[in-house]
Amino acid sequence: MDYKEFIMSIKIILPTAFVRHTDGQKQLSSDAANLPALIADIDRKFPALSTQIKDDQGKLRRFINIYVNDEDIRFLGGEDYVFKDGDEVMLIPSIAGGSTPFLLSFPKGICC
Repeated sequence: MDYKEFIMSIKIILPTAFVRHTDGQKQLSSDAANLPALIADIDRKFPALSTQIKDDQGKLRRFINIYVNDEDIRFLGGEDYVFKDGDEVMLIPSIAGGSTPFLLSFPKGICC
């Protein structure tokens, strides 16, 4: 019987804001074993995306949240977490903002 080496694969799911940096791909795949390896893989395959998720020192930007199978990677061990075959990894940029004056501009009872 001929056995082939098992290659692990994870799926990376990107928000719409990042798709323009991946030639329109909403999902990527990688055989990275952990978060630093995944960042290096993205850096190699999609340098334009890499500049969006990494700072000048090459570290993940603090406003980029990573979820593995809907769990925040920080609670799974952070950079030390070892991906498992079939893991779904989401890169989610934090979004801040909103404006109370905008809501106050509506007549009472019209909004919210």
